[in-house]
Amino acid sequence: MEYVHEIDTLIQEVSLAIGKPISRGNAKSILSDSGMSGLNIDPSNIKDWIKTNCRRIDVIINADIGVFALDLIEGIMHYKYEPKYEGFASQR
Repeated sequence: MEYVHEIDTLIQEVSLAIGKPISRGNAKSILSDSGMSGLNIDPSNIKDWIKTNCRRIDVIINADIGVFALDLIEGIMHYKYEPKYEGFASQR
C-alpha cells in the first residue's frame, strides 16, 4: 500500500500543474482499472498520463435556476459524455 502515499503526492502535483483540484479517486480508479493495464500506467507516471490524456470540462451555470434544473443538466452531461469513473460501478 506504499503507492497510496505516492498517489496522494501525484494528485497534488497534477492539481497544481493544471490549476484545478483532482480527486484521489480518479487516479486510484485509473490505476485499478484492468482495462487500462495495457497502457503501462503506474504511480510513477500517472501524473504525466493524466495531463496528456485527460480533459476537464468546467460548466458554469447560475445556481439560481434551481436544484431540479441543475440535476437535469448533470444528467444530460452524463448521458452525452458517459464518464468512465463517475459514480458507482452499479450506476454505469
